Amino acid sequence: MSNPAAAASPVAPLWAAGAIFLCAEAGGYLMPLLLESVSRTYGIGEAAAGGVMALQLAAFAVAAVGLSPWVASFSPRRGALLALGLVIAGNLLSTIQPHPALLVGGRLLTGFGEGFAAAVATASIARTHDPDRAFARVFTAVVLMTLLIFLVLPTLMAGQDARRLFAAIACLPLLALPAVAWLPDQPSGAAPARFTAAGGSLTTAALLLCAALMLYSVAANAYWVYVERIATHIGMTPAAYGQAFAIGTVAALAGPVAAERLGTRFGRLPPLVISCVLVGGGGWLTTHAATPFLMVCGLSISSAAFLFGTPYFLGLAAQVDRSGRIAAAGRGFNAVGSALAPALAGGVLGLTGAYSSIGWTSLAAAALALGLVLLCFRRSAASAD
Repeated sequence: MSNPAAAASPVAPLWAAGAIFLCAEAGGYLMPLLLESVSRTYGIGEAAAGGVMALQLAAFAVAAVGLSPWVASFSPRRGALLALGLVIAGNLLSTIQPHPALLVGGRLLTGFGEGFAAAVATASIARTHDPDRAFARVFTAVVLMTLLIFLVLPTLMAGQDARRLFAAIACLPLLALPAVAWLPDQPSGAAPARFTAAGGSLTTAALLLCAALMLYSVAANAYWVYVERIATHIGMTPAAYGQAFAIGTVAALAGPVAAERLGTRFGRLPPLVISCVLVGGGGWLTTHAATPFLMVCGLSISSAAFLFGTPYFLGLAAQVDRSGRIAAAGRGFNAVGSALAPALAGGVLGLTGAYSSIGWTSLAAAALALGLVLLCFRRSAASAD
């Protein structure tokens, strides 16, 4: 039997990896819509439900980071099949009965599968000729998927048994299975390249980059799990905040589209600086908004900036190591930030009782991420003198 990947154009493996990437990302974007249903179905509080979501993101991060050293040596096709199987199994485990232990086990297994899928897909995209633009195109597809989620699902999911929702989510990876045939059976990648942007060793560059990605994700996601509660707090109905999320998601398309059009013609530093400033500012505005209009503005700014900057972070990681190992690790540390964000937000919310305090957390994390980015490029300038 012929191998479709062997006869396909170079675009086919990219979009096949993109389909796997979408499966890895979908769970995180569905979390705000699941919080209330999980809390009611399993008889746990909102804080506990947020903690379960954080565990899923933590499992994602552990899988992506832990598997990153090996992505250059195993088959992308087989890895994608295994990852999708774990996602399906984890969601099905969560549907057996409304018991918190099964919920936790199911979400951990799902998170591990999503992290595995993210590592495989990210490494494959990092091996392309122009990874910055390739990541921008994939994140454009992520935004379109998110738009569909927020435009259609809030009303359908409101009041539903969480087990039924997990069963529906288990069907999503089935849509990506045909794309697996277009992934290469063996990894292809170049030898690791010298990291010139930081002027330092591969290890130092990788650690700084991964730390910056983690903080960048904290800035963008600190308010995310609680955004539905923030919307309700200012008087929005499920239909209204679903539409508001959809508007913000449409605006967010500007981020990856701008990154794809701009590429690296002005380098990576200006886009990274701009994105860090706007991610923190948008998160602050979202949590301080007193009206739906201001909340939509904050969501739009933060989402667009996050999706504008992420392709440049991952493109920089691809420059560090063309085999995709650092890009996969970076995506994992990005998920570490996503896992830390709701826990930090929950802790801050518990201490202050104010959603606005979460915005200050976003702003501080963005400032720290920006500091690491500037440190990288300052070291580069110093080493060039």
